Amino acid sequence: MIVAIDGPAGAGKSTVARRLAERLGFRYLDTGAMYRALTWLAMQRGLPLGDAEPLGELAAANPVSFEEGGRVWIAGTDVTASIRESRIDRQVPVVAAHPAVRTVMRERQRQLAETGDVVMEGRDIGTIVAPQAEVKVYLNADAGVRHRRRCAGHRPPPPRRARRAAAAARPGRRADRHHEPRGRPRRQPDRGDRAAAPGRLADMNRTQWAWLFGRPFFGALVRTFTPMRVYGRDRIPAHGPLVVCFNHFSWLDPWALGSVVPRTVYYVAKQEVHDHPIIGPFIRIFGTTPVRRGESDREAIRMMRDVVRRGDALGMFPEGTRQEREPGPLRGGAAMIAVQEQVPVICGAIHGTQDWKLGNWHPVSIAFGEPLDLNRHPRNSQGYRAASAEIQHELRRLWEFLVAMHEQGRPRVAIPPA
Repeated sequence: MIVAIDGPAGAGKSTVARRLAERLGFRYLDTGAMYRALTWLAMQRGLPLGDAEPLGELAAANPVSFEEGGRVWIAGTDVTASIRESRIDRQVPVVAAHPAVRTVMRERQRQLAETGDVVMEGRDIGTIVAPQAEVKVYLNADAGVRHRRRCAGHRPPPPRRARRAAAAARPGRRADRHHEPRGRPRRQPDRGDRAAAPGRLADMNRTQWAWLFGRPFFGALVRTFTPMRVYGRDRIPAHGPLVVCFNHFSWLDPWALGSVVPRTVYYVAKQEVHDHPIIGPFIRIFGTTPVRRGESDREAIRMMRDVVRRGDALGMFPEGTRQEREPGPLRGGAAMIAVQEQVPVICGAIHGTQDWKLGNWHPVSIAFGEPLDLNRHPRNSQGYRAASAEIQHELRRLWEFLVAMHEQGRPRVAIPPA
C-alpha cells in the first residue's frame, strides 16, 4: 500500500508521515530530503548549482536511499543531519528547479514506492509521482503556524546596522568608501517620455472601476473563445500586499488571468506595448506599469514598490517575454520586489494558450499555488537569485500539474500542488 501525503511547506507533513509510518509499520519516504541530499552532494563537489545537466547526471549516478528510522544516504554518506543546515535551505530551490533533476528524482521515488507499504510525503506526490496511491492526504495548516514551523531552528539574520558594522570592519575595506561623491557627473540616458502610472487616489479608483467592469466582460469574452478551467483560486488572499507571478505563452494570458483573479491586479508591461497608440492608453486604464527591458529601470521599480506598499496586488510575468512550449527562466524583478518589501508571492500557472488560436477553441487551464514567504532570503543579489529560483520552481510545478490535468481530461475538481 502507498500512502501519499501532500501539502504546503510547514504544514507538518514530515511529522505526520513519520508517525504514521511508525504506527503502521511502513517505510517512511521523505521526498524533499532527496533534493536536499543532492544539493548537499553538489555543494561538496563544487558543482555549479545553476547548471542543470551536470546536476542531472550527478543525481542519476548517486541515487538517494533511506534506511530504517528515516536515515538519508547519498554517495555512501549518511547526510540526515547535514541536509537540514540553513545553507541547504537557501540552495535547494535552485537545484530542485531544474527539470533534469526532477525527472531523475521522480523516477527514483517511483522505484522506492514500488517496493510497497510506504508512506511518502512531499509536493506533487499524489498527483505526479504516485497518482496510483491507495490513500492520498492533503495536509494543511494556518498560514501563521506554517510560517513559525518553517522559521523554527533558523537563526534570523543580524540587523542591518550590525551587518554594516561587520562589513566595515573587514580587513582591506576602504574607510572612506562612499563617504564623498567622486565628482564626475552621472550619465544622463537618452530616454523618451514615460507614461505616467497610477499613483493618486483618483487614478487608483479609476483603475478599480475599470477592473470592476472589465473583469466580468473579459472573463465572458475569453470563455467565449476557449473552455477555461481554474484550480486553487481560493488561495489568493483577499486583502493585503501581494506579488502575483505568471508564466507567459500568449497575448491571451493577461486577460484570461486577470478575469479569474478576484482582486485588482496592477500589471507590469514592457515599454513597447505602452508606446502603441491604441493598446498603450487602453492598458493604462487598468493600471499597468511600464518597464524598460534590458536595463536597470529605477522608475519602474519605484512604481512597482508603490503598488505593494499601498496594499495592492502587483501582477508580473517574470520570464520577461512569451515562451514557446513550456515555462522558461525568470528574471529577478519579481523576486527583488517581494524580498525587499517582504510581501508574499502567489504563483499562477497557465497551460493551453501556447496552442490556442482564434477560432480553434483549445482548452486553457489555470492553477494557483499557496502564498510563498520569501522573507528568509537576504536583500542582495544572491538572495534575489535564490528567491527567483523558488518562484521558478513553483511555477514549473503548477504548470506540470496542469499538464497532468489535461492528460486526465481536466477534472472539474482538483487540488494544485502546495
